[in-house]
Amino acid sequence: MGCMQQTPALSLKNAFESKEDKEERQRRADKRTAAIKELIETEKTYVNGLDICLRTYYERLSAETKLVSAKDFKVIFNDLKTIHQLNDTFLTDLNAVYANFDNDQTRIGDQFVKFCPYFRMYQNYCNNYDAATELLTRYNEKQSFVNLCMEIRDETKGKTLQSLLILPIQRLPRYKMCLTEILKNTENNHPDMTDLRRALEAVEETTTLINERMKEHTARQQVREIESRFSVRPSLLKPHRKFIREGLMKKVDKTGKSREYMFFLFNDMLCYASGENKTLKMHQEILIDEAFYVTDVPHHDQYNDCAFEFYSSVKSFIVYCNESRVKHQWLSDLQSVVKDGKLLKRELSAPLMVPDDWSDECQMKDCDTKFTMINRRHHCRYCGKLICKSCGKYKLASRVNKDRVVKPVCKQCFYQYNAQYPANANAKEEEEHEQVDSE
Repeated sequence: MGCMQQTPALSLKNAFESKEDKEERQRRADKRTAAIKELIETEKTYVNGLDICLRTYYERLSAETKLVSAKDFKVIFNDLKTIHQLNDTFLTDLNAVYANFDNDQTRIGDQFVKFCPYFRMYQNYCNNYDAATELLTRYNEKQSFVNLCMEIRDETKGKTLQSLLILPIQRLPRYKMCLTEILKNTENNHPDMTDLRRALEAVEETTTLINERMKEHTARQQVREIESRFSVRPSLLKPHRKFIREGLMKKVDKTGKSREYMFFLFNDMLCYASGENKTLKMHQEILIDEAFYVTDVPHHDQYNDCAFEFYSSVKSFIVYCNESRVKHQWLSDLQSVVKDGKLLKRELSAPLMVPDDWSDECQMKDCDTKFTMINRRHHCRYCGKLICKSCGKYKLASRVNKDRVVKPVCKQCFYQYNAQYPANANAKEEEEHEQVDSE
């Protein structure tokens, strides 16, 4: 590599440096040289990857018009061809600069500043990436498409189409890493300093936008993967829906019987399903709205410290986990998505029906009636308590729909709510029944 004469300012400064300062400056120079070399080497690898994608997948699939429509082909590959041309030129310019490299004089930043206006193309590519991935998922359900891609993958020594299409998404963060390292080891009076700072600022701005888009993409991918585990695929994907956690828990019905379900928590919805992976069956989807909240059941003879209660406008019930630790993890995540306490409207929540085996007598304070085969248990439709027929002879308007009447209602709830929710004599009655999850 050719050498260039130092500027007078650098020469004068270097003349008064101590031995330690010179050694430290040389270490920074070596690191800067290594960082620039890494930038160029990784750019070669990147451009080569784009070239492989275009020479194989792009060319072969563009010829298969019956397999992939022109519209879908454009969505899958987007601006990849233009990006390849752009970066191939950028690589040529970097190589030309590096051919006569001198650490004190050679400028890399100006090449980036010239390259920066084209970052918008990367933004467009990233914005389209989610649609391309979703389209590929659908095409991968076609055996003829899978067979062709496997054939091309063998030709490219194992490189999948997905692994090549994501290269532009991964490249900008790598630019940021390289530029940060180069800038950190560039002297303040170096002629490249101003351009390097401008270039890093532009890269950081674009990288931040791309990272946000990729987080959204990852969140949507998680939801799609959950959908794929159902025998009948539910429609769970929503624009701003994010997956939070999943796990097995046992749900207790009003008779006291429990059944294990797989629960999925999202930032705006809870659902649970039965069955094994890939053959799950949806049982209930519950939106997290102003009626949704959870309550801990800290101590219970049957569930120890492993149970808690769900309340929602759809239904309310008790669940329990295998370990107290897991329960508290669920509670923590649930509390993070529950609406602000001031916005909650707990009166809109369905009553939690007390399990039958929790009491063998009426739960009204002034009643000691024992439950028998003849004197059966009933549940108050307002508070969920176990009551006898005599204590449940009342009825009220539904809190969700005042044109409906619910019964039985215990006398305590009747006297408390009759002024606010009086039963309309002509309204349709909703008899007591259990919302049983389908088998």
